[in-house]
Amino acid sequence: MKKQDVIETNGKAFTVIAVSDSDVDEGHAEGITHFSIDSNHNLKREGVRTTYSGGIVVALGEADMKDDEMEALRRSEDDNPLAENLKKLEDLVTSTVNDKLPSLAKFLNRKEDEELFCFEYKEVLEFVFEGGKMTAMVDHSRDMYRIRKNLEYGLRDLKSRHDVNSIRHFVKSIMVCEYNEKWVTKR
Repeated sequence: MKKQDVIETNGKAFTVIAVSDSDVDEGHAEGITHFSIDSNHNLKREGVRTTYSGGIVVALGEADMKDDEMEALRRSEDDNPLAENLKKLEDLVTSTVNDKLPSLAKFLNRKEDEELFCFEYKEVLEFVFEGGKMTAMVDHSRDMYRIRKNLEYGLRDLKSRHDVNSIRHFVKSIMVCEYNEKWVTKR
């Protein structure tokens, strides 16, 4: 298994962004390989069950700041008795959001062909396998959202070595398995 391979589960195709070193399966052809997780939680390559043991971090969909803002509004709407007023605010923000909120790529000054940081994805999951059977799945999407918000609000800056190291430490601490990934690089 390698980066940029695809794992399909529950009708979604996730891109592999990190693989632990515990039992790397290098025996497949060059190019992108499609894996799947069946209803019995078995990892399959080309329909054949694998014996992979270790962790895999997968991601789906590049995050966008305007999506984050709308998600925060919806979450607060569910918890607030003044939901009708929040709906009016959401309508107001939606009409001007494209002008005021940049995409995450523009915000981070990332070139189009550069690899994404793990926190730039909307959905980030970590799968843990033992002998080809998934034993755990951890959703890190909310943690990645937290990193994006810290960057957006100026609490962290990717130009600061200290902040980059803090983000790396945070990502490393939330992962179940060990990965040889920098997760964040200094540009």
